[in-house]
Amino acid sequence: MKKTNLKKILALLLAMVLAFSLFACGKKEEPEPDEPDIGEVDNSPTITISLKQLLELVSSSWTMTELVTRMFPDYIAYMVDDEEVAVAEKKQDVPMLSKDLSKITTDNYGFKTYDAGSGVKQSWKGIDVSEHQGDIDWKAVADSGVEFAFIRLGYRGYEKGTFYKDKNFDRNVEEAIDNGIAVGVYFVPQSLNAEKAAEEARFVLDNIKYYDITWPVVYDVEPSSSGIGRADNLTMEMYTENIKTFCAAIEEAGYRPMVYSNTKWFVSRIDLSQIKDRDIWYAYYRTNVYFPYDFQIWQYSCTGRVNGIRGDVDLNISFVDYGAQ
Repeated sequence: MKKTNLKKILALLLAMVLAFSLFACGKKEEPEPDEPDIGEVDNSPTITISLKQLLELVSSSWTMTELVTRMFPDYIAYMVDDEEVAVAEKKQDVPMLSKDLSKITTDNYGFKTYDAGSGVKQSWKGIDVSEHQGDIDWKAVADSGVEFAFIRLGYRGYEKGTFYKDKNFDRNVEEAIDNGIAVGVYFVPQSLNAEKAAEEARFVLDNIKYYDITWPVVYDVEPSSSGIGRADNLTMEMYTENIKTFCAAIEEAGYRPMVYSNTKWFVSRIDLSQIKDRDIWYAYYRTNVYFPYDFQIWQYSCTGRVNGIRGDVDLNISFVDYGAQ
C-alpha cells in the first residue's frame, strides 16, 4: 500500500471517529450495561498510542509493513502477498542493528557511503552481477569506484534440481580480479534437505578453488521466480538446516560464508537464532530500513547504473572490509 493511500485511509477513519463522537454527544445518557463475559483473554499484540504519535508514525513510514513494525516494536511485519501483512515476533537473542543508518549519504552516481565520524573508512562500494548483465567492461567498473563484486557462480534448477553454472562466471571473476576489484560469489539453491545442501557446497567449492576469492561465499535464499520452485515450501527448520550445512562446509574449506535474503524470508522462513553467528547480506530497496537485526552488507538498489555495465545492476554497501580479514 502506498504511503499516500495509507494517509487517506487514516484520515477517513479519523473523520468517521470524529463524526461518530459528535453524533454521540447529542444522545441521552443511558446507564452502562453490565460487563459482558469475555471468556478467554485475547493475547494478540495491542498498543496504546496517542493520535499525535500515530500521525508521526504514518508520516515517517513509507510502507504498511514499516508502519506496523514501528507501531508494534516487539514484532516485525512482512508482506505475505500483495494484500496481506503478517508479523513475526522479534528474536531477542539475535544481534540487533549496530549501525546508525542516518549516517549514510548517497552520491550523484547512486553509491552509498557510511561515515559515523570515526575518521576511518567504514564502508565499501559494491555490485552483484550474473550473466544477465552481459559482457561487462570491468576496467570501466573499477574506474567508477566499485571496490567489490559478488558474482553469481550458478544455481540449482527449480524443478529437477540440476546444477547450472553461470555462463559468464569465469570471465567475470578473472576480469574483476585483474582490474583490482575484490570478489565474492553467490549461489542460488533449491536443496530439499541437508544432504542436497552439502552437494551445493561441493559444487561451489569445486568452481572457486582456482580463484582468489577474498569476499564471502553466499547462500542466496529466496523464492523461485516462477513461484513453484521445488524448495519454495520447505519448513523453517529445513531451510535453516540447509543454510547451516552449506555454511559449515564453506567455512571448513577456508572461506567466509554469508546468507542473503530479504525481510520476509529472514523473519518467516529462516530461524535467525540458529545462524546468528553468520554474516548477513540484506536486500531492501527503500531508505527507511525497519529490519531490526544486524547485517554486514546491504543491497539497496536493483536499478543502479554503473559505467561498463549495460542496463540495471544491483548496488551494495558493505560495512566490513572482508579483503582485509
